Amino acid sequence: MNNFEMTVKELYNQWNSYSFDIDEFEIFKSNTCQMLKNMGDFNFISFIVDNNIIEKRIKKNEIYNALYLVGIIDFLCNKYQIPLYKGYEKIRQIKIEEEIYPLSIITLTIIQPDRADIIKEKYKNTAIKELLDLGIVEGDIYGVA
Repeated sequence: MNNFEMTVKELYNQWNSYSFDIDEFEIFKSNTCQMLKNMGDFNFISFIVDNNIIEKRIKKNEIYNALYLVGIIDFLCNKYQIPLYKGYEKIRQIKIEEEIYPLSIITLTIIQPDRADIIKEKYKNTAIKELLDLGIVEGDIYGVA
């Protein structure tokens, strides 16, 4: 069976090869980017830091979500040449073993398995460095509807 003949269930099972719920993570990322868009960069940074959102995610054992937020905060700080928040030093030392790609990229690699490495590498080259350093391959945090 070629990949274009995959059932929806087979495709879904390939998506779920991560050791966590990729669907929930995609929703979290989308909601976070929407909040960033609505609040603006500086208000977003203040909200996350002042309300201990990252610490709360860690206490809930939502490590991937916490890492995503740290990556975005670090990206914004670097963008505006603001010193990185020192309270996140320990979490910055964590790196996800298996890099996390967006579902759109995972889908492309499933449909075109012979080009999977090329697709991933091309997307990785456009990824936000601060997220990539944590193991999250994300190219755009502003492109939400």
